[in-house]
Amino acid sequence: ARGGQLAMYPGTQCVSLLLSALSGVTPRRHKSSAQRQRIHKNDINESIESVRRRKETVQRAEPPLSYICLLQNADWHGFSTDPHVDKWNMRMVFFCGISMSLVLGSVFLHYLPDHGMRQWARREAERQLKRKEALGLALIDHNYYDPDKLVLPPQDD
Repeated sequence: ARGGQLAMYPGTQCVSLLLSALSGVTPRRHKSSAQRQRIHKNDINESIESVRRRKETVQRAEPPLSYICLLQNADWHGFSTDPHVDKWNMRMVFFCGISMSLVLGSVFLHYLPDHGMRQWARREAERQLKRKEALGLALIDHNYYDPDKLVLPPQDD
Protein backbone atom coordinates (compact mmCIF):
# COMPACT_ATOMS: atom_id res chain seq x y z
CA ALA A 1 0.00 0.00 0.00
CA ARG A 2 2.87 2.37 0.79
CA GLY A 3 4.55 1.74 -2.57
CA GLY A 4 1.38 2.76 -4.38
CA GLN A 5 1.20 5.99 -2.39
CA LEU A 6 4.83 6.86 -3.18
CA ALA A 7 4.23 6.51 -6.89
CA MET A 8 1.40 9.06 -6.71
CA TYR A 9 3.62 11.85 -5.29
CA PRO A 10 6.33 13.32 -7.52
CA GLY A 11 9.62 14.80 -6.38
CA THR A 12 10.33 15.70 -2.79
CA GLN A 13 6.99 14.55 -1.45
CA CYS A 14 8.09 10.96 -2.07
CA VAL A 15 11.05 11.51 0.22
CA SER A 16 8.89 13.02 2.96
CA LEU A 17 6.44 10.12 2.75
CA LEU A 18 9.26 7.60 2.87
CA LEU A 19 10.77 9.30 5.92
CA SER A 20 7.41 9.48 7.64
CA ALA A 21 6.79 5.79 6.91
CA LEU A 22 10.15 4.90 8.43
CA SER A 23 9.64 7.10 11.48
CA GLY A 24 6.03 6.02 12.04
CA VAL A 25 4.60 9.56 11.72
CA THR A 26 1.60 9.92 9.43
CA PRO A 27 2.04 12.47 6.65
CA ARG A 28 -0.03 15.65 6.51
CA ARG A 29 -3.15 15.42 4.44
CA HIS A 30 -3.68 17.77 1.54
CA LYS A 31 -6.00 20.65 2.27
CA SER A 32 -9.22 21.07 0.37
CA SER A 33 -9.51 23.76 -2.28
CA ALA A 34 -11.69 25.90 0.01
CA GLN A 35 -9.05 25.74 2.74
CA ARG A 36 -6.32 26.64 0.25
CA GLN A 37 -8.35 29.62 -1.01
CA ARG A 38 -8.87 30.87 2.56
CA ILE A 39 -5.16 30.52 3.30
CA HIS A 40 -4.30 32.28 0.04
CA LYS A 41 -6.69 35.17 0.84
CA ASN A 42 -5.20 35.47 4.34
CA ASP A 43 -1.68 35.59 2.89
CA ILE A 44 -2.72 38.28 0.42
CA ASN A 45 -4.40 40.34 3.15
CA GLU A 46 -1.34 40.04 5.39
CA SER A 47 1.00 41.08 2.59
CA ILE A 48 -1.22 44.08 1.74
CA GLU A 49 -1.17 45.14 5.39
CA SER A 50 2.60 44.82 5.59
CA VAL A 51 2.99 46.96 2.45
CA ARG A 52 0.69 49.60 3.96
CA ARG A 53 2.71 49.59 7.19
CA ARG A 54 5.95 49.94 5.24
CA LYS A 55 4.54 52.87 3.25
CA GLU A 56 3.49 54.61 6.46
CA THR A 57 6.94 54.19 8.00
CA VAL A 58 8.63 55.40 4.82
CA GLN A 59 6.37 58.46 4.66
CA ARG A 60 7.07 59.26 8.31
CA ALA A 61 10.84 58.77 8.04
CA GLU A 62 12.94 61.90 7.71
CA PRO A 63 15.36 62.11 4.79
CA PRO A 64 19.04 61.79 5.66
CA LEU A 65 21.13 64.85 6.38
CA SER A 66 23.15 64.40 3.18
CA TYR A 67 19.97 64.60 1.10
CA ILE A 68 18.84 67.78 2.89
CA CYS A 69 22.26 69.38 2.43
CA LEU A 70 22.27 68.46 -1.24
CA LEU A 71 18.88 70.13 -1.70
CA GLN A 72 20.06 73.29 0.05
CA ASN A 73 23.49 73.39 -1.60
CA ALA A 74 24.03 71.74 -4.99
CA ASP A 75 27.81 71.97 -4.54
CA TRP A 76 27.78 70.15 -1.19
CA HIS A 77 31.10 68.43 -0.41
CA GLY A 78 30.12 66.65 2.80
CA PHE A 79 31.95 68.76 5.39
CA SER A 80 29.22 71.00 6.80
CA THR A 81 25.57 71.99 6.34
CA ASP A 82 26.53 75.65 5.90
CA PRO A 83 27.55 76.21 2.22
CA HIS A 84 30.29 78.74 3.06
CA VAL A 85 31.87 76.55 5.76
CA ASP A 86 31.50 73.48 3.52
CA LYS A 87 33.41 75.16 0.68
CA TRP A 88 36.10 76.51 3.05
CA ASN A 89 36.64 73.10 4.67
CA MET A 90 36.82 71.39 1.26
CA ARG A 91 39.48 73.85 0.09
CA MET A 92 41.52 73.42 3.28
CA VAL A 93 41.40 69.64 3.05
CA PHE A 94 42.54 69.66 -0.56
CA PHE A 95 45.23 72.27 0.11
CA CYS A 96 46.65 70.36 3.06
CA GLY A 97 46.10 66.94 1.57
CA ILE A 98 47.52 67.54 -1.88
CA SER A 99 49.60 70.73 -2.02
CA MET A 100 51.33 70.37 1.31
CA SER A 101 51.97 66.67 0.86
CA LEU A 102 53.60 67.29 -2.53
CA VAL A 103 55.80 70.09 -1.18
CA LEU A 104 56.75 68.41 2.09
CA GLY A 105 57.16 65.05 0.37
CA SER A 106 59.56 66.55 -2.16
CA VAL A 107 61.59 68.26 0.57
CA PHE A 108 61.71 65.03 2.56
CA LEU A 109 62.93 63.03 -0.44
CA HIS A 110 65.54 65.66 -1.29
CA TYR A 111 67.09 65.61 2.19
CA LEU A 112 67.17 61.83 2.60
CA PRO A 113 70.67 60.56 3.36
CA ASP A 114 72.78 59.18 0.50
CA HIS A 115 72.70 55.48 1.39
CA GLY A 116 74.06 54.41 -1.98
CA MET A 117 77.19 56.61 -1.54
CA ARG A 118 76.71 57.93 -5.08
CA GLN A 119 77.40 61.56 -4.25
CA TRP A 120 80.48 60.69 -2.18
CA ALA A 121 81.82 58.43 -4.95
CA ARG A 122 81.47 61.19 -7.54
CA ARG A 123 83.21 63.76 -5.30
CA GLU A 124 86.04 61.31 -4.56
CA ALA A 125 86.50 60.55 -8.25
CA GLU A 126 86.70 64.27 -9.07
CA ARG A 127 89.33 64.75 -6.33
CA GLN A 128 91.42 61.87 -7.67
CA LEU A 129 91.26 63.26 -11.22
CA LYS A 130 92.36 66.71 -10.02
CA ARG A 131 95.23 65.15 -8.03
CA LYS A 132 96.45 63.08 -11.01
CA GLU A 133 96.26 66.08 -13.36
CA ALA A 134 98.29 68.16 -10.89
CA LEU A 135 100.96 65.43 -10.63
CA GLY A 136 100.99 64.85 -14.39
CA LEU A 137 100.02 61.18 -14.12
CA ALA A 138 97.79 59.31 -16.52
CA LEU A 139 94.15 59.75 -15.60
CA ILE A 140 93.40 56.07 -16.13
CA ASP A 141 96.10 53.50 -15.36
CA HIS A 142 96.10 50.08 -17.05
CA ASN A 143 96.82 48.52 -13.64
CA TYR A 144 93.93 48.90 -11.28
CA TYR A 145 96.19 48.07 -8.32
CA ASP A 146 99.88 48.90 -7.94
CA PRO A 147 101.65 45.67 -9.05
CA ASP A 148 104.52 46.26 -6.58
CA LYS A 149 102.11 46.07 -3.64
CA LEU A 150 100.36 42.87 -4.72
CA VAL A 151 101.33 39.68 -2.91
CA LEU A 152 101.26 36.81 -5.40
CA PRO A 153 101.54 33.08 -4.63
CA PRO A 154 104.91 31.45 -5.52
CA GLN A 155 105.20 29.98 -9.00
CA ASP A 156 105.80 26.21 -8.87
CA ASP A 157 106.93 24.47 -12.02
